[in-house]
Amino acid sequence: MNYSLNNNKEPVADWIDSDKKYGDNSVQLDGEIINGNAIFASISRNTETWRSFIEYKQLSDEFRSDLGFISTNNQKKYTLWHGYYKFPNKDLIKRYRISLRQDFDYDYSNNISRSNFQGYLGFLTVLNTDVLYNYEYNFIKSHLEFQFKDFINHWLRVESQPTDFLNFNFWYKWGKDIAYRIETPMLGMVNDIRLSSEISISDNFRIIPSINYSSIKKLNSDEYYFKGYIGRVDIRYQFTNFLDLRLISEYNDFSEQFFFQPLISWRPNPDTIFYLGGNQNYVDQFTDYNSPHYRMNKTQVFLKFQYLFK
Repeated sequence: MNYSLNNNKEPVADWIDSDKKYGDNSVQLDGEIINGNAIFASISRNTETWRSFIEYKQLSDEFRSDLGFISTNNQKKYTLWHGYYKFPNKDLIKRYRISLRQDFDYDYSNNISRSNFQGYLGFLTVLNTDVLYNYEYNFIKSHLEFQFKDFINHWLRVESQPTDFLNFNFWYKWGKDIAYRIETPMLGMVNDIRLSSEISISDNFRIIPSINYSSIKKLNSDEYYFKGYIGRVDIRYQFTNFLDLRLISEYNDFSEQFFFQPLISWRPNPDTIFYLGGNQNYVDQFTDYNSPHYRMNKTQVFLKFQYLFK
């Protein structure tokens, strides 16, 4: 069990122009003193084949974490987990597991913001391939002031490393989910596909291609709230233990932009670091010029040198 307290005094500054409030406090930087707390508690039991735990997490609406990072507060969360694990170690099935999970999320006014049930089925099979399927039933799922009830989605993850020089990852999500980045969030039919691989040409040379596709289609029509993909290639070459080169290129179909970043790193010892690199962004159209070719839009060069004098 962990229990944390925080006591913060805001500076006085005009950086935030808003009249919004949370509880009795304003979001402006007006010198307020903020006192918050956080609790994490867990009870677990593990045997050779059964694993169970109950967790409770609490973050008050005034909790701050100066020595860490939190993405949300004003939360009380309960989690129950129970799983069955088996290790037959056969040619076809090396191991498998079946797990069940239930989550309940509340705010500090005890209003429920999320409640869902999840079931997992996973197994390790030939070619060192790990497969995990997830079924999720959402009783309630909230975003801002909007609340959605009784919808289902699924995801499937496949990870495989058939040889020492090749591995790949596949992830696919389908079913219903919330389209968050629109003016009024709505439920839609989701299709998310992530495919990546790491190819080791040699001990010094690696290529890591990946592509992520995401879309949410409206429930009652063939129109999409959004649809697009991001393709990326990461190339790395290790000249010596101290010198390496990295090239990253990426195309973002959502913004129709191409990104390229080379980076040279030299680290002869832990106290000496030298980086030389840059960023180049391309767009396929300008408002005052139409071209069938990509044109350079923005270029940056950066340099970092660190040395410790003893």
